[in-house]
Amino acid sequence: MSKITYKISSNYQLHSIRWGLLLLGGILLIEPLKHLIISRNLDAYSVSDFADSSVMLITIWLFMAGLPITILHLLYWINNTGVRLEIDDDNITITQKGIIYLYKKGDIVLAEKYLGIYYKNDDTVRIFAPWSDYGYIKIELSDGKLFFFTSLMLNPIMFDSFQCETKYILYPYLNKTTLKGKQEEKEQFENIDALEYKREVLMFLDKFDSDTTEQLLVKIKDSEKYKPSAIDAIKQILSKRNS
Repeated sequence: MSKITYKISSNYQLHSIRWGLLLLGGILLIEPLKHLIISRNLDAYSVSDFADSSVMLITIWLFMAGLPITILHLLYWINNTGVRLEIDDDNITITQKGIIYLYKKGDIVLAEKYLGIYYKNDDTVRIFAPWSDYGYIKIELSDGKLFFFTSLMLNPIMFDSFQCETKYILYPYLNKTTLKGKQEEKEQFENIDALEYKREVLMFLDKFDSDTTEQLLVKIKDSEKYKPSAIDAIKQILSKRNS
């Protein structure tokens, strides 16, 4: 495998913004085409008519596409200005703010590819957005460094220099959650689930405490009809009665 170099380029920037520009061009053609179709006389369509309609349509475009695209483009630009990614077989060289970082592919502890939800290949209806071609590669290295390589410097859809977990998102903002952060989030959810389970067990302990042993045994026999927390509560009641 020969060395591959990635950095911000005009081609990748145009590829990212292309749908926004095409949408703007289409919007600006709406009024002249409508006038041509209705009156069949484009000569009667004045510059002032075009200006009046264009202001309204461009305002709509700005809110629907221009502003979200501009925010993404600026965030990506700020993050990747001066960044250079070089991949040569197993070697990874990253230049950022004049500092050169040397790694091996084995140093990658987290690699994620964020793409527009439009590219999710499943049976659901594809959701198109003017910023669908924006996306990025996110990697975390064994030294804790976190890097983002956006669609301003590479095509994340085609990127295959190392294996990434693909995630689809409607608006591909830069997700700065690290592997440690993901583990902490997972633990938080697990703790919440554990607390909820304990709450349910306590509720069922109170609910079934007045049932006879025979009634509880019937519930155990029909356990598929009850939540696991309910069966756990029944077993605790039976164990207490048998002790």
